[in-house]
Amino acid sequence: MKRLVLQLTLLAGACGLLTSLVQYSSAERITLNQLAYRNQLLLQVAGLPSADLAESQDSRFVISLAQEPVGIIFPISTGQGYNGTIRLWLAVNLQGEILGVRVYAHGETPGLGDKIDLQVANWVLDFNGKSLVNTAITDWAVKRDGGKFDQFSGATITPRAVVAAVHAGLTQFHQHQQQWMEETP
Repeated sequence: MKRLVLQLTLLAGACGLLTSLVQYSSAERITLNQLAYRNQLLLQVAGLPSADLAESQDSRFVISLAQEPVGIIFPISTGQGYNGTIRLWLAVNLQGEILGVRVYAHGETPGLGDKIDLQVANWVLDFNGKSLVNTAITDWAVKRDGGKFDQFSGATITPRAVVAAVHAGLTQFHQHQQQWMEETP
């Protein structure tokens, strides 16, 4: 019996050591792949697949073409979703127009509120080209509230939350644009 316990202990230790070695040897490659994937997604948000990204402070990314800044991508979120926090990327050009919005985390109900996700519906594309200049403040709401953005049948809370978050993010961009661009590495 003691011999069996000893064999199992040695086997478990060897398996643990082997797992640690595999994790250690592949950690850098995994991290690099995760960064490449994240950057690819961010460039899709901006709609500029050949652009360069420079990470700034607070998870902001300056978008450059031919080494000239053309915009910024930054995270926004809202806790006003029907089923919790919704996290998004907002890409804005230097003129303050939205290049793209993408949801990267949410817990909304499949078939209803999840239409905020581009993989489910193209609703988020309605933000493209909008700015604080070309869209009146009263238009930054869902149609049910007198605005210009569609809501979903049976799910008004989620699009209402996203519209408010995007408007707040765009306002934040206008307030901090110069500072954020100066923080570029």
